[in-house]
Amino acid sequence: MCYEAIHALTQHHMLTVKEEKDLLSSLPLSQSCSEAESAIVLAVYETRVNKYSSPSEPLTQPAAPLASNADFITAQAEKLYYNCNFAQCYRLTQEVLKKDPYHTGCLPIHVSCLVELKQSNSKNEQARRYLSKATALDRVFGPAWIAYGHSFAAENEHDQAMAAYFKAAQLMKGCHLPLLYIGMEYGLTNNPKFAEKFFKEALEIAPEDPFVLHELGVVAFSNQEYVSADVYLRRAVALVEESGVVVVPEKWAALLNNLAHNCRKLQKYEEALHFHQQALRLCPGVSSTYSALGLVQSLLGDYEAAVVALHKALSLHRDDTTATTLLTTVMEQLMTQTPAFQGDDNVPQLDLPSELVGTDTNTSDITPASAEDPLSDTNLLGSSIGQPVMHSSDVGGDSLSHTESQSSALIIEDMVMDDQSP
Repeated sequence: MCYEAIHALTQHHMLTVKEEKDLLSSLPLSQSCSEAESAIVLAVYETRVNKYSSPSEPLTQPAAPLASNADFITAQAEKLYYNCNFAQCYRLTQEVLKKDPYHTGCLPIHVSCLVELKQSNSKNEQARRYLSKATALDRVFGPAWIAYGHSFAAENEHDQAMAAYFKAAQLMKGCHLPLLYIGMEYGLTNNPKFAEKFFKEALEIAPEDPFVLHELGVVAFSNQEYVSADVYLRRAVALVEESGVVVVPEKWAALLNNLAHNCRKLQKYEEALHFHQQALRLCPGVSSTYSALGLVQSLLGDYEAAVVALHKALSLHRDDTTATTLLTTVMEQLMTQTPAFQGDDNVPQLDLPSELVGTDTNTSDITPASAEDPLSDTNLLGSSIGQPVMHSSDVGGDSLSHTESQSSALIIEDMVMDDQSP
């Protein structure tokens, strides 16, 4: 099979990951090439297979003469992009475009990196006109249909977005991204059953994609299936950690927060605290994370730390109603459990005339106020705030692609928090 045939199959995403691997393994390279030549040819072919289904899997190292080849550098940049390592990816695409400003494989990745690095002008109307023209010029170019759908999703036009994603799904039979985005749109329109259906179809094509696992975890959480959600979310975190990056990209702060929310529902408060703190290290300026941290600290009985976290949340977002409500409840709890004076020896003795206080001034039988019940999600925030609400971190935001990839992660905000995830 010639290189052009493999390129045609992979460019239009006609094969699944397994089918691509089976195709490469079936090539009779040893019959027509030497061992060294076979290794080079196989390395060239492997640059064409999809890389987003299992982004943590490393690329085959090219032979020394090909190390500076633009196609190999582009393949490495694409792998970095799907690992959300946008800064390093951007450096590699710049290197390629300096040599070849019109490299057709590198340009889409470079533009996607610019979007992820917030170097776009965010003019959706103009973008939509260009994308509409692109789909008219090449009706079978699937990534253009995905980006076209993103332009509608950014303005919450869900029906038009789903129509574009369905068209992409018809064209890209071996790609899971259109199915992922269709599921997202169903989730945003409050149709979790259909969302779960498409997420599971995407998982069959790309079982190692943390984005898909994250979305399934959100759906399970919304259905109050917390054990299933825990499995999906922990698997997604494990895949992110296996990607080999030294520093986890801030894109995954939403995943850590969602896992913490789910741990809280399972009453694993220490783990919830740990994951919220990890999320804060990635994105330290998000008020909703501080609100969630304050809730977990209050459930652990550390009211003073909870007050500090909630004040921090309000300093970042003064209109955070969740933090305000929670802070009032925690302050009341703190006042009932904190004595006016620390230690009996420090309490000043006050002798009042008996005619002012009555004949009996003995206060030894007075019972101090205390909390009737330990705090829980319900009596902290009220039963009406206990229902999970799903939000999308990127649809409606600045990102336009995951292939073109946006971090689709739906944010679990069961405390009606402000969604400021990356």
